[in-house]
Amino acid sequence: MSNFNMYFMQNRTTFMERLSERLTAIEAVLKKLEPVEGLLERVALLENTIYTTKKVFTFQEACMYIGVSESMLYKLTSNKEIPHYKPRGKMLYFAKEELDAWLLQNYDLRWTMPCVWRRKYPQPNRSLTRSAMENEKRTDRNSWAELDENRLSDILTASQIKATDTYVTPPQIIWIDNSTIATLGNFSASTGKAKAKKTFNVSAIVAASLAGRQVLNYRAHLPEGKRRILYVDTEQSRFHCHNVLERILRLAGLPTTTDNENLDFICLREYTPAVRIEVIDYALRQNKGYGLVIIDGIRDLMLDINSTSESVEVINKMMEWSSKYDLHIHCVLHLNKGDNNVRGHIGTEMSNKAETVLVITKSAENPVISEVHALHIREKEFKPFAFSVDDEGLPVMVDNYSFDGSVRPKARSSFMDLSIEQHREALSAAFGDRPIKGFENVLQALMASYEAIGFKRGRSVMIKLLQYLTENLKLIVKRDKLFYYDVTPTEALLFDEECEDAEGEK
Repeated sequence: MSNFNMYFMQNRTTFMERLSERLTAIEAVLKKLEPVEGLLERVALLENTIYTTKKVFTFQEACMYIGVSESMLYKLTSNKEIPHYKPRGKMLYFAKEELDAWLLQNYDLRWTMPCVWRRKYPQPNRSLTRSAMENEKRTDRNSWAELDENRLSDILTASQIKATDTYVTPPQIIWIDNSTIATLGNFSASTGKAKAKKTFNVSAIVAASLAGRQVLNYRAHLPEGKRRILYVDTEQSRFHCHNVLERILRLAGLPTTTDNENLDFICLREYTPAVRIEVIDYALRQNKGYGLVIIDGIRDLMLDINSTSESVEVINKMMEWSSKYDLHIHCVLHLNKGDNNVRGHIGTEMSNKAETVLVITKSAENPVISEVHALHIREKEFKPFAFSVDDEGLPVMVDNYSFDGSVRPKARSSFMDLSIEQHREALSAAFGDRPIKGFENVLQALMASYEAIGFKRGRSVMIKLLQYLTENLKLIVKRDKLFYYDVTPTEALLFDEECEDAEGEK
């Protein structure tokens, strides 16, 4: 036996006692320390706190904040799909506010539900272990599912219309002649091309509502408790917004040297679309006395005017606000420069859902005169009127104005909206009493004849129209390369045989 082993055996008891003492001391120190998971959570919390306080991110910080790789973020910036800045032409920087708007640009119905888990975990906790993260996700999915079911149940119950229910007619607040153009719980719009004096027209609507009397051809009356008006301008500078405010007060016959308690005017030109929506929502939550809200212009509540998802989200917001707060919202939107269609997908959605859509156009004969027509109205249509701006900068009626019906912008219709008589009129002009040979020839004939009845469309629409006339209405019969109008397939066959016999005799 070696000397060491002999020493160990002799002093075994003493050695074990010292080892036990050291282990006890180590355990005591460890007990004073927090669990590792707790420390990691505290680190993650500090990381998230830093993100919430910073307003400008570097490239790496932006990657961490939105949760994408560096290569993906480079791709987004090069394609100009995400807002960014290059102050010296090289280094990339990102505004936190704009990143938030970009992250929230695609609306999802699920986000209308209470998001408890989203508030609990604002950013993915990358410091946790994989198992811990999986447990978090599992818990979040379960809680979200419960919220989802409960929310859907509430919506289903609240949405049911029963025969035993009683509904009061929505209060009417704005009229043109005897036609109602605005009621509480709905929204409407004014549209027109640039410099058509849309804002002058809206000023008259607000002035009539503020004064409770007729201004131009508008009569208005806001019920008790709903006398306040919120005017939101997203386009003009503060100077020009002040001019509009002053014009409204003058039209209403009110002093311009004091603020009116029933009119709130806010300018949101310098803010992002997401912030504008949040500010409007906040204003409506704070004041329940609003009866009329003007949003001049609604296009600035979204990043992409042709985005279907954004358009649906904004229009849904209009309907939500008008119903929830029992008020009327009047929006302003431009017409396309090249035609008389309301601009973008937002225009399409607005035309489909709005109570009334007014269109303001310059007179074809006198550009200082603006005409007001109903592009779309649920009530009976009113007689159009015209106004101009006087020397004091106020809109005034133009009496004894003669309207040219051809000047009025019309809602773009489909060929399926045309009557059978209109189709027959165009087809008779196109075909006469003879068939047309060749696909392109019949398209050209249809384009000319339908334009003559007021339905001017391009080649792609006319192709669909030809298919509709052939397959649905059965007004056109095609045999080989010949197109026939108003004949049966048998008659077309007989016509072919007659043509062949005539050619044989020659």
